[in-house]
Amino acid sequence: MSIKAMNWAWSQTLEPTPKLILMALADIADDTGRCWPKLQTLAKKCSVSTRTVQRWIRVFEKSGLLTVWRRYNEADQRQMSNEYMLHMHEQSIHLSDCQQSTYQKNHGDFSSKTPCLKRLAQEKALRPRECPEEPPTRSTQKLKNDTLCIPRGLASKEKYVIEELLKAVPQAQQQLLLDELRGAMAAKTIHTSLISWFRALAKKAREGGFSPTYTFSRNSEGEQPCTSAPPAYLQSQKVRFKHIQEIKQLLNEKME
Repeated sequence: MSIKAMNWAWSQTLEPTPKLILMALADIADDTGRCWPKLQTLAKKCSVSTRTVQRWIRVFEKSGLLTVWRRYNEADQRQMSNEYMLHMHEQSIHLSDCQQSTYQKNHGDFSSKTPCLKRLAQEKALRPRECPEEPPTRSTQKLKNDTLCIPRGLASKEKYVIEELLKAVPQAQQQLLLDELRGAMAAKTIHTSLISWFRALAKKAREGGFSPTYTFSRNSEGEQPCTSAPPAYLQSQKVRFKHIQEIKQLLNEKME
């Protein structure tokens, strides 16, 4: 459970049922807002039907509270539980008239199924307001290091998730991971989804098991990586290991 996610969910202005569902998601999410519970799990936690959970998750997605990604088993391509990213960088919001009308157009009137929302919609009808022509741009929380070079060609969703994942990685390794991603994209060796590949890479970095493979290579467009390459004679792992052993031996001799 993430206290950060729970505090964010508490701050949202929602009716009891949707707020309970959002709290259930936050209860399972990590500090970046990621979680992938089954619909049945959420329904059981909230004492509602799975259809109610599905309906409100679609409302949350339309309202900008979260993003939903479909997950598939890499072995047999069977659909797994969806992954949800809570937009915790957003300030407290509530379902606006524009968001309600958009959802009703695509999925039907959900306010009539909930008395509280129906009453709220009737009250708002007495004080109409115009919908903005364009939705306000969401402000993305920046990383501490504003000089990071993110590879070109990423979708906005991929860029957002990568930035969130990098926040849990030591700052000294953040650019190394981005350069590794750039090299892998150029070599076309990413056979899963780009987000899954980078998530596994970030996990290795957090656990201290990251070893660069493409970090010091150029991409297909000739773009230079943002990290400086070591001398050519040190790029071989065997050569690096040999030099480390020699340094250790010299240190031991001096201590004796």
